[in-house]
Amino acid sequence: MKRKGTKFGALAVAASLVTSLYGSQAFAADNTAKNTAVDVVMKSDIALAQEKGAIVGYPNDTSLHADKLVTRAELVTMIDRAANLQDVKVKQAYFSDLVGWEAQAVNNAAAIGLIKGDGHGHFQPNRNVTREELAVIVVGALTGGEAPVANEKVLNYFQDADKISDWARPYVAYAAIAGLFGPTASGEFNPQAPVTRSEAATALKPVLFDVIDVLSTNDIHGNIEVGFDKRVNKDEGGMETIGGIVNDFRQVNSDGVIVVDGGDEWQGTLISNTVNGESVIKTMDEIQYDAGAIGNHEFDFGRDVLIDNIEKATFPIMGANIIDDATGERVEWAKPYTIVERDGLKIGIIGFATPETATTTKYDNIKGLTFADPVPLAKELSAELREQGCDIVIVTSHLPGEQEAETDKIMGALTELANGTGNGTLDAIIGGHSHMRVAGIVNGIPVVEASQWTWALGHIQLFVDKDTQKVVSSNAELLDTYTDLTSANTEVRDIV
Repeated sequence: MKRKGTKFGALAVAASLVTSLYGSQAFAADNTAKNTAVDVVMKSDIALAQEKGAIVGYPNDTSLHADKLVTRAELVTMIDRAANLQDVKVKQAYFSDLVGWEAQAVNNAAAIGLIKGDGHGHFQPNRNVTREELAVIVVGALTGGEAPVANEKVLNYFQDADKISDWARPYVAYAAIAGLFGPTASGEFNPQAPVTRSEAATALKPVLFDVIDVLSTNDIHGNIEVGFDKRVNKDEGGMETIGGIVNDFRQVNSDGVIVVDGGDEWQGTLISNTVNGESVIKTMDEIQYDAGAIGNHEFDFGRDVLIDNIEKATFPIMGANIIDDATGERVEWAKPYTIVERDGLKIGIIGFATPETATTTKYDNIKGLTFADPVPLAKELSAELREQGCDIVIVTSHLPGEQEAETDKIMGALTELANGTGNGTLDAIIGGHSHMRVAGIVNGIPVVEASQWTWALGHIQLFVDKDTQKVVSSNAELLDTYTDLTSANTEVRDIV
């Protein structure tokens, strides 16, 4: 993955969003097993780091001690292994208090500007790493030692943002967007809190793996203007805000972001209905969506308008399961899938309508159409895409889901698709239609549905092994779309 400011090839790696600090609902694949229909073994972050050689156990002790606090020397040694800094082979001694196993790794990191001492020639190798120090050191590795460029408005998420040191703020902002830290229940960053080995392993994942960030909307229903959340007295949503968050991700992960929609894009507001949805399509074009699914309400203005909007959009609006009864074949006007490339990876995106379209849409608008079960089609099309060389296959759909607040269990058509396709068929699933907040892992597959009306943005993060080009870990979450967490996309604002 291409990162702005990367100086050396070994560190040209992808930004991650393990659990973004835009929002609090997040689930990692290695922590979720509530929806599993078959045994899907997910490795923990620290186990993955060990597998890649970044983290090792202690002498005469096979345990990785995930909960043990990590020292500065240990963290730098982890980065030295993860980013292959051993190749630097620096002979200069930068600090006077390095006497043991850590000396070479610390000197390597110092030579390329990843770390600094205390101003008195000391590195303090045995001092525990704080959260803001972890942000500075790992983000420095991701940017090749250069100061990061990131939207610091994301720091508004933290109730204690004023406690973050000035020198650390751009790094913490980058880390927040890149998801190097899990969210805290209190909504605070706790910049001086010490870091465990497990937390360090999570932060190292974007150094060890390529990362694809999949951002998603669904059920926009013409709500392209900024709204207001009376519960918290804050402006939220609108396509200018969606565009701003997308820009923030692209600034951090410049060649690893995909943007998709789960359907029901344009029916529902005056600003959209009066122009048959053209205003929505223009904002999505400006944001540079990669794909969308056909929702049941896409038919509300008639089939001709739907087909016209599909032709106007610069991105494919797809329906792989929309069958023409007269021919028994898929309709010609809706593509089944598209293929995009990100950082050398081929990614297939399949689009599905909901079979409920047959009972939730005016009959005259869907006469002669059948909306087939997506499960067998997903298997067929995934195999077809893999044969075409796709490394990753995802679904963006108008399939509904829901999630129990007490157990986080995900139910509905999204679960049926994830369980019905089998492990290894799909790498991610995006849904819509039910207007619910859904984020989790089902049968080893990350699944999201991002509420409605741009009130949330879905985010699925896929970690890809650089050698095998297979997804080895994933996360699913919802991002808040409050306007104080990003900068509006001014081009989208002008369109609105």
